[in-house]
Amino acid sequence: MDIRSYRVLYSEQALGMPAWIIDGIIAATNDKVDVINMSLRFYNNNKMTIEGESYKSIAETLLWKRAIQYAVKNGVTVVAGSGNESLNLDNKKEVNDFLNTLYEPYGISVKGPATVVPAQMPGVINVSASTKWSTQQLAFYSNYGNSAIDVAAPGGDFGEKYAKTNDPATADPNNLILSTWPTYLGTSYELNAGTSMATPQVAGIAGVLKAAHPEYKPAQVTARIKQTAVDYGKKGHDALFGSGEANAYRALEDIKN
Repeated sequence: MDIRSYRVLYSEQALGMPAWIIDGIIAATNDKVDVINMSLRFYNNNKMTIEGESYKSIAETLLWKRAIQYAVKNGVTVVAGSGNESLNLDNKKEVNDFLNTLYEPYGISVKGPATVVPAQMPGVINVSASTKWSTQQLAFYSNYGNSAIDVAAPGGDFGEKYAKTNDPATADPNNLILSTWPTYLGTSYELNAGTSMATPQVAGIAGVLKAAHPEYKPAQVTARIKQTAVDYGKKGHDALFGSGEANAYRALEDIKN
C-alpha cells in the first residue's frame, strides 16, 4: 500500500484557502488514489457580511460538492474530521454564535447556516474523536451531531480526570495519540489530540478494505466501516459516535473473499 501527500496548507498554523484543498482532491483523484484523508476543516456559510459588504459563498459550496462527487464517482473513499470546537453541528444557531464571536474582531458576521467542509459534504465519512477511557463520552473538544457524524475513532485527550476537572495538573499525556508531525518543527512524530488524529485511523481502515477488495466502491467501504463499528454511546446511531467507534479487525473479520 502506497501513501501520497498533497500540500494544501501552509505555515506552522496550517493556514490555507478552500480552493487549494479542492484542487488537492481533484489532483489525488486524477492520480487514482483509493482513499483521501483530510485532517482539516473549514466552516462554510452561504451568507456573510465582511466589513459591511454582503458576501455569498454559494459557488464555493458547489465547488466542494463537485470535487467530492468527482472523487467518489472515480472510486475514491473520502474521510474528514468533524472539527475540534465541541459544537453540536445540528444546532446551526450554536455554530453561528461560535463563528460570530470568533470572527467579530475581523469585521465578519455570518448569516446563513454553517457547514463543516469537507466533513459534512455528501459522500464524505465524517469522523468524531473518541477516547481510550470511555464508551459514553467523546473527547472534550470533538464536534458532534446526530445528522453529522458517521463514525468515531480515537483522537486522544488528557484522560478522565482532566475531562471531569479541566485542571491542567490532572492531564495525562498517555492518552494522547502519536502522530506524524512536520519535520521543520523539530521531529517526525508528536503526541497530539484532535479529530485530525481520529480521521486517518478511519482512512487506514478504508485503505485495508480496498486492499482486501479492490472492487469495493466508496459506498461499500463506508457501509462496511459503519456496520462493523463498535456501538458506543446510545444503542444504534447516535449524535456522539455515529454508528460507533470504527474497528479495523471487525471490518476485515469474516469478509467475503
